[in-house]
Amino acid sequence: MTKKRSPATAKPPSAISIPRGFAEVFSELKQKIQNARLSAAITVNQRLIKLYWEIGKIIFEIQQAQKWGSRDIESLGNELQKEFPGVSGFSRSNLFKMRAFYLSYEKVSQTVKQFEELPISQIPWGHNVILVTKVRTPSQSEGLECL
Repeated sequence: MTKKRSPATAKPPSAISIPRGFAEVFSELKQKIQNARLSAAITVNQRLIKLYWEIGKIIFEIQQAQKWGSRDIESLGNELQKEFPGVSGFSRSNLFKMRAFYLSYEKVSQTVKQFEELPISQIPWGHNVILVTKVRTPSQSEGLECL
């Protein structure tokens, strides 16, 4: 014959004892998690900015070499969206923004291999788009080259 076990009774929250050093360990782990998340977000942003620059370069070069028009770019965007469902950013207008982004910084003396060191890789895509689309005059765009 087996004994019936009585269900374990949970201690009320006020009765739970917190071990010595708990707050310090919790605080340290919380900080490490926050730092890792921020570092990951920055790395992802840098890689996306570099990808968008490279896409813009490819689009510009194919337009120059093979005279692709707006509809060709739109078709390219549609195919990319089909290939990567759930991933936004490959619309016709965004592909043209990537092209403009590339053209805005193509004269920067650094190479793409050093792209991560450029300040433009440190800011979000939306901010880069604002810089590229809102700066219209040559005197304004001179300042972008040092970014």
